[in-house]
Amino acid sequence: MDDSTKPDVMAIVITILLGCVAAFVSIGRKIDRSRTQFSWLWLSTEIGSCILAGFIGYESYPSIQTVSMLSWMPQSVFVILCVYSGSRLVILLEERANKAFPS
Repeated sequence: MDDSTKPDVMAIVITILLGCVAAFVSIGRKIDRSRTQFSWLWLSTEIGSCILAGFIGYESYPSIQTVSMLSWMPQSVFVILCVYSGSRLVILLEERANKAFPS
């Protein structure tokens, strides 16, 4: 492997750690605001949605960077924004679904 194809391990580790912190803050805020009761199923779905949003952001960053003007934004910051935005999107979709289909 030459230097151009070696993964930057430290950047990947920092991205994962910062993504975990963003997920922890997002989940903590939801618990603090008492939007829902705590359960292990709820916690696992929240973590899963954060992981999914982070993975999509991490994998799509090279394509998005070449198309748009994100050359100034580091990949780790983009992934953190995806984790937080993905979590917020899930909240928005839940609220809309609850209004459309009341139980």
